Amino acid sequence: MDRPPVSRPSFPAGNRYAAVDGYGGGYGHRLASSRGQPGAPYGVAAPAQVRPLASPHGLGPPSRPLVAGDFSGKGDGLLGPGPGPVLYRPGNASSRPFLPLNDYASDPSSGNSSSRPFLPLNNYASDPSSGNSSSGSFLHLNNYTGNSGTAASTPFPPVEHTGAFDGSGVVTIDLENSVQVFNTIKRKVQKRSGHLYIGLDLEYCASSATDLDHRPFCPNDWYEYLKKYVNEGALVQIGPALAFEGPVPSPVEAYQVNVHIDVQSGGYHPSAVDFLESQGHKLAEYRDRGVMPEWLFADVLSHLPFGDDSVTWITFHGDRDVGFLLRLLIAGGRGTLPSDKLTFLHVFRDKFPLFYDVKVLAQLVQPRFAGKLTKLTKLLGVQRQGEEHFAGSDALLTLGYFNKIVEISAKTNIVSRMGLLSGLEELELSMTCGKSVNDSGINVLKVTAHNYDEEAARISDLVGNNFQFVAMQVLLPASQDILGTSAGAQSSYERVKKVLDSVDRFDLLIAFMNAEGVLGHGRVWQFSFNLRLDGADQDAYVCPRRLACVLASSGVTHRPNTVWVTVHGAYGIACLLKAFLSPVDLPHAYRDFIISRAACFPCLYDIGLLANSARDLALLPTGCNGGLGHISSALGVLEDPCEVVTLLRTFNAFQARPDFQSFVPGGLMERCCPACLNMQ
Repeated sequence: MDRPPVSRPSFPAGNRYAAVDGYGGGYGHRLASSRGQPGAPYGVAAPAQVRPLASPHGLGPPSRPLVAGDFSGKGDGLLGPGPGPVLYRPGNASSRPFLPLNDYASDPSSGNSSSRPFLPLNNYASDPSSGNSSSGSFLHLNNYTGNSGTAASTPFPPVEHTGAFDGSGVVTIDLENSVQVFNTIKRKVQKRSGHLYIGLDLEYCASSATDLDHRPFCPNDWYEYLKKYVNEGALVQIGPALAFEGPVPSPVEAYQVNVHIDVQSGGYHPSAVDFLESQGHKLAEYRDRGVMPEWLFADVLSHLPFGDDSVTWITFHGDRDVGFLLRLLIAGGRGTLPSDKLTFLHVFRDKFPLFYDVKVLAQLVQPRFAGKLTKLTKLLGVQRQGEEHFAGSDALLTLGYFNKIVEISAKTNIVSRMGLLSGLEELELSMTCGKSVNDSGINVLKVTAHNYDEEAARISDLVGNNFQFVAMQVLLPASQDILGTSAGAQSSYERVKKVLDSVDRFDLLIAFMNAEGVLGHGRVWQFSFNLRLDGADQDAYVCPRRLACVLASSGVTHRPNTVWVTVHGAYGIACLLKAFLSPVDLPHAYRDFIISRAACFPCLYDIGLLANSARDLALLPTGCNGGLGHISSALGVLEDPCEVVTLLRTFNAFQARPDFQSFVPGGLMERCCPACLNMQ
């Protein structure tokens, strides 16, 4: 879809606005690259090396209340208690306090919340086999470098089978052996020492009332059809294939459970019954020897690690597989799927925190892939073991496909597709209408009372679709009072509060990006807030509390693995938090403010602080480190007319640096002079 280019956001006539995204210790000088001529502009090349957002392994609430610490007056930033990484350049003792690192910058499991930095972005950076288990479970996507030129290794033991399996490589389970085999599965799963990968396939039979030719036209229609299909249909066979991570490679174990179904009782679609029987399913035997769904739940499913992020679930076109499995998990197999799509997706993400659909991943092998499971055999060279359309064999093949795709694909491309369901993914406009952050002419959409509901609905789906990098810019009425620094954290905070007390209207620009550098819906949203509105929108202005509710309920705020990015962001973040708390004012004490801010924005990066921490970015003695334009230029990043787009491009450039893991989130800077204020 063509979108008109926007040179600059527009603001109400008669007011001068300043892009104000900073507080907490602004200092520094205009940036220049010490590397000589910068490389190709970042706004041209695709962000192939953007670091992906990690899963929430190891993240949690701080082990104790957040503490501000003391300002040393020697150029040290305000840090939490104890030793910690310093986000300032030595030699500049210019009394430039910045906000202390909060406890989300440390691993709570260590018992010392300030002794070692913990980067939510790089949770997969450590292999537990090395003896460093501080990062929690290990996804193994970091075991290879994808297209970086280094030989790739597989994420789990190769798909193979031994004499422990029957002739097809799959153990078939029915009434006779169900107790014994279920106990074996439970024992192995519960005693595992490493990550577990579960390939999953289900065979099912639709009801006679189901339109088998229906093709959903939008996400809500997709769910209504899925709900009807699952609630009225019946499970025929469930096949898990288990790959256990461990120091010694072990065979993948594949099973298939024949489920009790009586097709003679009527109510099933004749075409579905004929298809299953033509593939070799002996439905009459399933009626007599199949495992009841309620027994299947009680004997094995209730003991499996659903909701555990040390387990990765893998399907192929898995929307119905997930639907039937969730129905089994609801009320012990006697329930139905939730009434609405949002609740279904919430339950899905809760039960399957690490989930991949191979049909979605197959787009990395063949663009716009739309084939069936067997079509990937020629593309990937993975051979089937067993019969087609049998759950165990299909699960084993799905696991093999996943293994191969992970081996040959870039890590960012894999992770950005985590949690996406085939069937729904191709209908989500956030992806189909997405644009690369490096494209020109990114649309800035003005949100008013008239289109708020529509745009808020779009935003609410973004984090669930892996658009977990959130860039923001707050535009306040211009005031020289926002410039300069104070000699202490509480003094700086009180000055910020004083400035914000006179603000009742401001603009927020916000954009969402995934790990591949794609902007959700291909746009930036611009909200005009009026703090005097009492719970309702009015013409051009939006009540900020309404947006705050949307952001919180959809995981944009208050979620450690949603990454917020700003530049000189102290005033902007404080203003946004003030708006979200309205009509309640910001806390009086700086320490209480830090606790509130850390809860709302647990993972927060300030480009200004990243620039100051980058040793190879030379600082010029001009008395200021410059604005976003200076920083992006020093990194060879192509500026966009919309600063939020430039902000994301610049963050991508920092993420591509080998020293990015040494940058600690949580600190913010303020602007100190007109050179970095960028008056609008």
